[in-house]
Amino acid sequence: MKMALLSGSARLDDAVGKYTFYLARALAAASDSKVDVVLAGPMSSQFSSESVRIIQFESLPRRAARWVIDRLPLPHSFSNRVKFRFRGWGFRSVRSLAQEISSADLVWDVFSSSSPVHRIPLEMHGESLPSFVLDYHGVTPPELVGPPLSQELQESIEELKICAPAADHYIVHSAYMAEELASRTGINRNTDVIPLFCDPELNVDWQMPKRVVSDRFVILFVGRLGRHKGLDILIRALKIVRDRGFDAEVTIVGKEVAGDDTVRRTSRLATSLGIDEHVFWLGNLNAITLRIHYYSADVLVLPSLHEGFGLPAIEAMWFDVPVIVSNSGALPEVVKNGALVFNANDCEDLAEKVIMLHDNLEVRNRTLNAARSVRESYTLDKFTESVRKVCASCLT
Repeated sequence: MKMALLSGSARLDDAVGKYTFYLARALAAASDSKVDVVLAGPMSSQFSSESVRIIQFESLPRRAARWVIDRLPLPHSFSNRVKFRFRGWGFRSVRSLAQEISSADLVWDVFSSSSPVHRIPLEMHGESLPSFVLDYHGVTPPELVGPPLSQELQESIEELKICAPAADHYIVHSAYMAEELASRTGINRNTDVIPLFCDPELNVDWQMPKRVVSDRFVILFVGRLGRHKGLDILIRALKIVRDRGFDAEVTIVGKEVAGDDTVRRTSRLATSLGIDEHVFWLGNLNAITLRIHYYSADVLVLPSLHEGFGLPAIEAMWFDVPVIVSNSGALPEVVKNGALVFNANDCEDLAEKVIMLHDNLEVRNRTLNAARSVRESYTLDKFTESVRKVCASCLT
């Protein structure tokens, strides 16, 4: 059985790139053969292995396509399709890549944003076609972010609508994502939910003395630093918690989103509220450093306005850190009864939940005990077995 894996990212400091890294190995194990991985963009030197062959694809920048096409007198609907095809041009054509992997038995396309590699299934025509799996990681609703990012997200959704019908099978990582895929494409057939998993590189078995809850209460956020992540709600909640006499602070870990002003806006908010000295921005961290901050946290908070899964919540559970999430997107579905849930955009409700985990030992212990059961559903072994089953069902 020959596999081909398509992905727009191979950066191991990027969530989708890291996912692709583990998925390639799961596919290799499922097929007992080498997996061809077609990538657009920077490639990690750690990505290839004896079971994974990299086919790197460099495309023209998306902004160049927009600059040219936006200046052509074309109808709007036609212009979108021309932009889409234009982005497929590069140092190697999409068509040539399609021919190179046409002998595969199964093509697995990881779709999280716009990328020329997603055109490959549309270019593979013939009597004997591989079976196609579209692995949908969600696209943030454009209305939750500001321009120019909102335009890029809308383009990704339009690309999804064009690409999705070419697939035979669909993978999502929560029931919420299945509903989102169906609402955006009209497709609700042959869809499997495969939950994500805690990154093995975090090595949660590594023992470090756990700091007991003290007067200094550390609230941790982990995730991309985009406007839809609700960091302004977290900062306003911190102000409320501190005004009630608790010595709380917020540690923010994550990578800035290109074209997004969330860090600047949130920093200004913290300054205006007089709590900037209690907010710490750490940027993107490697697994070893992130592990230390999980061990040091008293609570993890994900105040997102949209979330297709919410992997940091599961990671925190593996470190016995209690979790608070908003009731947006897939978060309540993923954490089940292993976390406290607050009303999105309600900083008062979030503050109450934070204080509850600080003051009420019974609630804290009950939440942690439930989380220990929930986290067992999110392991790499379970993920790999689910991938194996999908491969078997697609090729029968």
